[in-house]
Amino acid sequence: MRKRIYLLGLLLVLSVSSFAMPAYPFPIKVKQPDGSELTIRIYGDEWFHYTTTDDGYLLQQQPNGVYEYAKFENNIIKSTGVMARSQRDDEERAFVKQLRRNPISRDMELSMRQLVKQEMGHQGHQRVPLFGQKKGLVILVEFQNLQFRSATAKQDFTNLLNQQGYSVNGATGCANEYFKACTENQLDPIFDVHGPYKLSQGYEHYGQNTGGGMAGRGTDKNVREMVIEAVNAVVADGVDLSPYDTDNDGKVDMVFVYYA
Repeated sequence: MRKRIYLLGLLLVLSVSSFAMPAYPFPIKVKQPDGSELTIRIYGDEWFHYTTTDDGYLLQQQPNGVYEYAKFENNIIKSTGVMARSQRDDEERAFVKQLRRNPISRDMELSMRQLVKQEMGHQGHQRVPLFGQKKGLVILVEFQNLQFRSATAKQDFTNLLNQQGYSVNGATGCANEYFKACTENQLDPIFDVHGPYKLSQGYEHYGQNTGGGMAGRGTDKNVREMVIEAVNAVVADGVDLSPYDTDNDGKVDMVFVYYA
């Protein structure tokens, strides 16, 4: 089993892997590049997600960081080219009257989530039982043009994830304590941290926004490539992956990639 566990199927199967992690449910204040403020909401999960204004108008963030009003047409989010603001002037108020509020229905959201899951090849993925002690593989990666600020990143993340009573920067416990609290002590994860490893490209290569495409998919461009490089680095480092396959199905159960 050593080093021979096949890893392509684990891409983006993170933390509570088989369960879709919901988006942050509360309004978020962001600043547009021109300094104006905008309150946004994020809906969905890692399979399908989208962003709206606080009053329900669909948004799309552009590669330059600007949130623009958008339309949902033929299962694609299309920008209107008009920047969104919370404090609208008369011209902007007149413009949004042409747009639909909350254009993505619950049924449509479920359909799009299923479509994305099929596209990502996770339709047949089996759930890993989330109880007992589980070992999570944590990989730290840096870019050619950006590194972790801390010289002790590996220990810092080990503490963040495992140290009981963790309190750095006002924290009220570590990740292990969080999962135990959420599952009434049924899940006791242990996180093994490896790295940091340096990726082959700068951060722009992996993090450039795709801008558009299928609804909810206007996100970072080469995440899959980043995860593959991270896993390859761990294998090249001689890490035995078999302890991370607790159900003995030939796949690593939990993989976390933290980047600089």
